[in-house]
Amino acid sequence: MDGLGVDVEIEVEHGISATSSLASALEVVGRVYEGMGDDGVALLAGHEPLLGELAAALCAAPQAEIELKKGGLVELDLISPTSARLKGLLRPRHLS
Repeated sequence: MDGLGVDVEIEVEHGISATSSLASALEVVGRVYEGMGDDGVALLAGHEPLLGELAAALCAAPQAEIELKKGGLVELDLISPTSARLKGLLRPRHLS
């Protein structure tokens, strides 16, 4: 990517949408994880309630514990294609 001073490769996966099921979103995460490599980073953007449900499913946590608000961010460390560790959660008020 030009302008950042770093050599990165960006791939876009359009498999998660507001109408996606949790199962299909988990399949997308699995594909992304498998293609990331050891130093890979993934950014997922989406809508509630699916994005919070996806984060909760990956962390094996009740959905209410990972409730995202509009404009919020959740940082996960993917451990495997189906599990993650919650690293951070920022509400919109923390980002403004």
